Amino acid sequence: MQASSTPSLGIRVNHGLPEVVELDHELSSTSIPIANLDPRAYGYKFRHKHATTTTAFWPGENREYCHLWMLSLANIKSNIRNLGEHNYGSIIQQKMILASFTQALAHASYLGFGPVTELTYPIVQQSLLSDGQKWYLSVFQMNTCALHSERAAENPVSNILWLNNEQQLFEVVDETGVKGFNPEVLSNIICMYLKKGTERENPTPYLAPYKYLAKFPAPEEYRDDFHRTLLQYIYSGRPRPTARPEIYNWEKIYKVDFKTRLYEPPRRFFEPHFNQWHPGRRRFDDYKPPYIVKAHRDKKSPRNKPRIDTEHLYKYD
Repeated sequence: MQASSTPSLGIRVNHGLPEVVELDHELSSTSIPIANLDPRAYGYKFRHKHATTTTAFWPGENREYCHLWMLSLANIKSNIRNLGEHNYGSIIQQKMILASFTQALAHASYLGFGPVTELTYPIVQQSLLSDGQKWYLSVFQMNTCALHSERAAENPVSNILWLNNEQQLFEVVDETGVKGFNPEVLSNIICMYLKKGTERENPTPYLAPYKYLAKFPAPEEYRDDFHRTLLQYIYSGRPRPTARPEIYNWEKIYKVDFKTRLYEPPRRFFEPHFNQWHPGRRRFDDYKPPYIVKAHRDKKSPRNKPRIDTEHLYKYD
């Protein structure tokens, strides 16, 4: 299951926000009901997409900690039209949970934490949801990001979201000016903006000293190809230049349901043969390395570029 969040405004700082409650607090160990249903049972549609975690800023940025994200209520009308007016409160809660968790998990991955490398300190995320008049203020504290199969159901730590009720900054704006201005809402927004972060001794305990893949001691040709592949095909979300193989209707009828083409050689991906492969199981290192033209290579250099390898990071075929 993947989620994406596109805040309208983001503020980053040099140091992360301090935790709201300690890890041994009763809120951090509250048991949560487990939903074992498939996401499609809730109305979500299946769509193939690369599993990426992007933090909305370039690696190596000095201000790498998320301080405050502002989200828009512009698409709330379409959600109400699809789910009903009576689910307005649940829509707001779901939107804030998904947005806060997505942003916090992306930032945790950037710092070296993930499904098997548990957080050593909480990550706090502040968010605002507004259309200019209605305001929702929330604070999300991520205490755990270990979401692998062994910890999905039995995790002693839980994440926490604080979300206030709807507040109006003003009632109406007419020719005479702003009426019904609520200074308390503006004061709360300013307090979230001015909240100071804390500097941690070792914020990235699981990362190597060079921290970024761009600084990995590998040949320049490998690093250039690797980053180009990441940006063009993975992080950008663009579709691949070649369409994914599919089973056509005539193949479903004459090859799958009714095997009437017995003398045709099995060469398609769904037919059992010696070189059979499934497009949905394609690995990141399963591709043909690019060819280096003779004018661009030395006498001893290979004909193809190095290929990404899971064990040795790169290798020549």
